[in-house]
This record gives sequence, C-alpha cells and structure tokens, in this order.
Amino acid sequence: MSGFGLKIVLFLLAQAAALGLVWNQLELEHTEQLLVENLKQYLLELRQRHQMIKNLHCRYHKKGSAFSRLAPLKLEIFSHDPYVVIYHDVLYDAEMQGLIDSTRRRMSRSMVQYEIRQIEISEQRTSKEAPFTEKNDPQLLKRIYDRLKDMTGCDMLRSEHLSILLYDQGGHHDPHVDYHDLYWHPQEYEYHPFGDRQASVVFYLNDVEDGGETVFPKLQLVIPPTKGSALMWHNLRPWGEGDPRTQHASCPVLSGYKQVAIQWILQGTRDLVTPKDALSKRLRSLHSHMGHAPQQ
Repeated sequence: MSGFGLKIVLFLLAQAAALGLVWNQLELEHTEQLLVENLKQYLLELRQRHQMIKNLHCRYHKKGSAFSRLAPLKLEIFSHDPYVVIYHDVLYDAEMQGLIDSTRRRMSRSMVQYEIRQIEISEQRTSKEAPFTEKNDPQLLKRIYDRLKDMTGCDMLRSEHLSILLYDQGGHHDPHVDYHDLYWHPQEYEYHPFGDRQASVVFYLNDVEDGGETVFPKLQLVIPPTKGSALMWHNLRPWGEGDPRTQHASCPVLSGYKQVAIQWILQGTRDLVTPKDALSKRLRSLHSHMGHAPQQ
C-alpha cells in the first residue's frame, strides 16, 4: 500500500472514531482493492448514520434583486443556529465551465493557516487552487457577485477573491474553521482591515462520482456535492466571535474529482465589527435573547 493510501485510511479511521462508529480492525497490509472497499464502506455508514437528520425545510428565496423576485432561488435550510443553508441551481453550466476553464492552467497547491500569519503547505489539505478575478472574465464575475448579493444581502466589492479549488482523487481537507478568530485577537485587524470571515459560500462546479462530501461533525451534517448548488454558512456569532460549531471538512474524493468555487464574505462587506464595539454588540445580542434590550 502506498504511503498516500495509508494516510487516507488513517484520516478516515480518525473521523470514524470521532463520530462513534464501530469498526473491525483493518489489516493495513491488504490490497489496494480492500482499501477502496473500506473507504466506500466508511462513507456508506457515515451517510446512513446521518440519514436521520432531516432538512428543516425548503422554500424559495425571493429577496434581493428584481431578477431573484422573478426567478426566486431554491433554498434548503439545514440549521438555523448556526445558519447553514444550500441554494440549488444557482449557476448555469456555461458559468461553471467558464470558472473551470479560466483557472485550469493556473492551479497551485492550497495552503493551510496554522497560526495567524503562519501559512504553509500541509497534508491536511491536498487541493489545488487559483483565484478568479476581473482580469479573467469581468462579466462572469459580476453575474456571480450579483447572485451572491441576492443570496446573502452582502456587497462583494471588499471581499476576498473568489477561489477555484480542485480536489483530485484522494483529495481532502481535514476538519477546520474558516474564521481568523479576530474577536480574540483584535490586534490582527491591522492585517484584516475588512474584518473576519462572516460567512462562507461554496459553489459545487461538478457532480463527483463518489466521495467529496462536506461534513460538519459538531452539527452532524453531511452534504453531498451537487453540481450548480451553493452551500452557505455563518462562521461568526452575532457579536463577532467565531462559532466553533462551524468546524467542517471535505471528505476524500473516492472516484473522479471535485471542483468548487469558494467565496469568503468579510464583516466589512456589510457591518464591520471593530474591537471597540464588539462587546456592546454581544451585550445587545444577549439582552435580546433575554427578552429586553439594554438602554442606550
């Protein structure tokens, strides 16, 4: 067995143990075919385990532009707290192909941030990526940003670049959070002038043959990649603190490949929470949950 295959097995076994799954002891010296079968069995049991978790409800999202009111977005809600939803059929085939074609030859290995301003290549994240900007296709980028505004109510002018990611067979990203934790490290606002990552949006650009699910272990959510859909969640609590329940992972691609486009929406795109007013915003939120608001 290759060292790469062994790493995938160990990763999946760790996830299975964290989820409380019962496994027979694996003989790691067995054939590659046994490896593949065990990986498929892991995902099968993972899916069955979370089959009981029903989506709360589906509805049409009619807020936003005149276009979205005429052709409302199909919204499926997984969780209200933290907010996790998926929008179906938000990208056209030509748009997805345009994102893929314009970045295909510019892909480089994705990086991992261990500490603030400490970024490096790691086996915890084995994807490749490239930014998609106005230089690539300004009309396409505008259409996507207009759709993001319809979905989120946020302006993308001061957001991070849209990133196109490729996960080849075996590609994965270990459990992690997207926020920088600026609430507890306010001095780092100097390096993030538009604030922390308020929300994350993942566009699925192709149908994956097998694997590649997005998993939220603490929420017991497993979301399969569906071409043309966009998964969105809020990373921060109302007062600006990172929400650890949004920890998520990208399961290994067992067959085929997975391509996604990721947009991180910053606090500054709607309502920048500075260190000065973070505490007062938290107090207002706590008071509202108690049924009354503090005096101004």
